[in-house]
Amino acid sequence: MKIQLFGGGPEPCINVSTRFYPFSLLLRGSFVLYFAPEHQNTSIMIENEFLNRVELRGRVGHDPKVFSVGDAQVARFSLATNEAFRGKSGELREEVTWHNISAWAGRNIMDFKDIRKGSFVSLVGRLRNTRYTSSDGTERNMVEVVAGRLEPCLPAVRE
Repeated sequence: MKIQLFGGGPEPCINVSTRFYPFSLLLRGSFVLYFAPEHQNTSIMIENEFLNRVELRGRVGHDPKVFSVGDAQVARFSLATNEAFRGKSGELREEVTWHNISAWAGRNIMDFKDIRKGSFVSLVGRLRNTRYTSSDGTERNMVEVVAGRLEPCLPAVRE
């Protein structure tokens, strides 16, 4: 296999020659375009056109509310993440962001009884927008993270 990377322009290109046929990868933003010039049926394929992935590490804001949906269990809780930065005058500031999390019991999800207020957890999931009507009749939108992997972790040590 022979790989060449052509960069420097607005669209980097990777040429790959394999035993079977040569092809090129054109990288454009989050798009990966495959060009297979010698393959008769395929001229361009688009892979990973869109990606909905969230990775968060933070502290649980409240004990999860666990309820059953059919045979499955779902836990809902909030997660606080923070970011430290320097303000205009040079002072150290910290910004906290709260996220709504829903986790379905199963593979790659820690036991719900181990999730408690103040626990430090790491999760990988996806964003989901939900539209609902509140009790006073107004239409509302909610963005939540649906956890695909949820595990305990140790907080980072600040020096």
